[in-house]
Amino acid sequence: MDRTAVLQKIDRGADTNAMELNLSKMELTEIPEAIAALKQLKNFDLRSNRITIVPQLLAQMPKLTKLGLDNNPLSNVPPEIIRRGWGRRRTISGLFYGW
Repeated sequence: MDRTAVLQKIDRGADTNAMELNLSKMELTEIPEAIAALKQLKNFDLRSNRITIVPQLLAQMPKLTKLGLDNNPLSNVPPEIIRRGWGRRRTISGLFYGW
């Protein structure tokens, strides 16, 4: 899926106050900054992409409780993501995949 289509999907999610967004298997190499517009997002599925870096902006999304990162060649996850309390109420799948 091209970048324009991904951004349109994020825009639709922002317009509808989406609580879930599935961007799995879209060959993404990065997480678009536009995701910050999804203030109600709780479940974000990014499995099976080509993402290497998890942006700090995800740590600033207070309602995000599930982040799917399985099958991504991750090389950098900001400490803010880890320190933010992920684990009890929050889960990140695939966090150490590829490390």
